[in-house]
Amino acid sequence: MAGGAVVSLSGCALLGDEIEQSASPAAVSEQSLQGTGYDEARMEDQSFEQTIEINDEERDLRLTNWITEYRKLPGETEQSAASFLLFTTPTISVAGRSANPFDQFSEEVLIRRVMEQASRGGPQDFEKQGEEELEILGDTVPLSIYQTTQSVAGQDIDVRMYFGELANDGDLLFVLGAHPELLDESENMYQLAEGIDHPVEP
Repeated sequence: MAGGAVVSLSGCALLGDEIEQSASPAAVSEQSLQGTGYDEARMEDQSFEQTIEINDEERDLRLTNWITEYRKLPGETEQSAASFLLFTTPTISVAGRSANPFDQFSEEVLIRRVMEQASRGGPQDFEKQGEEELEILGDTVPLSIYQTTQSVAGQDIDVRMYFGELANDGDLLFVLGAHPELLDESENMYQLAEGIDHPVEP
């Protein structure tokens, strides 16, 4: 990074050689959950650590991210589960540029990283099917729609995925929905996405 870089101190703690910052969790409103059949499965914080370079010196970056997961088991099995994930990670600016690694990945890499953070089976090759624009937290957000194959409990399943990202209240917020191709959960995915609240209390 360029010399003279300054780390934005908004919500960010500088502890010696460490830069530490925490995100706030996101959730779907109770009203938006109604009628979808989805229930909150978990809301948990996760630590992420990486070494970055500032002013030609290495600093340890320590982030507290949040995962909120909603699930629907139409067939009462893991293989038939549909899921809706919200992943938040704090924004960090260095010399006017984002220093959060999650803000620098391509969309497909982001999907894989969010799936990894959620401990879900990794998707294989992606084929983009289209895009849907939704109103999320007052912004118009394009939701990319992908077709892929996902390994779940040792079985390959054709899956449709929905992915969107936005910045809100000092955090980056990633939305990732997934359901088996044989099920049509698209309207529920849109309803859940448009009902996101952030920040919320853990």
